[in-house]
Amino acid sequence: MKIFRKKLDTQIVIAFGVMLVSFSTLFVTMYQASIMNKQNDVILKQTKANAWPCLIVEKTELGDKLSPDITKYLFSISNKGTGPAIIRGVRVKYKDTVVKSWRELFAVMQIPDSIPLWRTYSLISRSVISANESLTMIDISDNPKLAKYMINNGKDINVEIIYKSVFDELWMIERTLGNRASTYPVKVSKCFIPEDEMFEN
Repeated sequence: MKIFRKKLDTQIVIAFGVMLVSFSTLFVTMYQASIMNKQNDVILKQTKANAWPCLIVEKTELGDKLSPDITKYLFSISNKGTGPAIIRGVRVKYKDTVVKSWRELFAVMQIPDSIPLWRTYSLISRSVISANESLTMIDISDNPKLAKYMINNGKDINVEIIYKSVFDELWMIERTLGNRASTYPVKVSKCFIPEDEMFEN
């Protein structure tokens, strides 16, 4: 009887030891998994930071100091971030009127027939702007009459751009050309520009 009890006690001790080792192993595994998740979060944040696009809308306006002639007048989008910016939507307004092309903008601005409307422009909708790259929206430097009209009457032109990173994070920037600079990019949850208001050039 004593031998049986001794064997039983030994088995209980062994079973308890095995259970203790199992719980210890489970705890260590869960702790390691928690550390790995935190490390993955840090790595993901670093990766996103290394691929963060930051767009600004720039207006370049240059003239000769000795004459009223305009030597350069253009609007451009520059990516000052560290990753590519994938443009999802562009909306251009003059005062409260949405326009879908430069020609439509000129019509809303009531540019006189005596001013030629030729200009150079890029397709900006659905384009991708790499880090440290600029894309010219419109350049009318070679059309001084139109450039002068735009300088005098274009301060109410408003540009909104929604773009995303390679991680599908969305941002929005906005600039009214009468202001000195773009707004700082604001994170948004979706592209809220309706299809019928998308600027098409």
